[in-house]
Amino acid sequence: ELTQALSKTWRDLDDPEKVEKNRMDVCGEIADVLITVGQMRKMFGAEEVDKMIDFKLRRGSDRLDKWLKENNK
Repeated sequence: ELTQALSKTWRDLDDPEKVEKNRMDVCGEIADVLITVGQMRKMFGAEEVDKMIDFKLRRGSDRLDKWLKENNK
């Protein structure tokens, strides 16, 4: 739902009447994600979830570095 709200926000950037509503929708979806993250940390242990976050951030960074090198950026 967060992805959908973000996409809608980008589509409606030229419509001032929709910008504020879309911004609030995105904020609501971010709140839902953060609440879910908190629940998952309690269920699975904060340390385990944090390790996975670190792993995924490093993997994403490595992929970005590889792409930048391959594309001379």
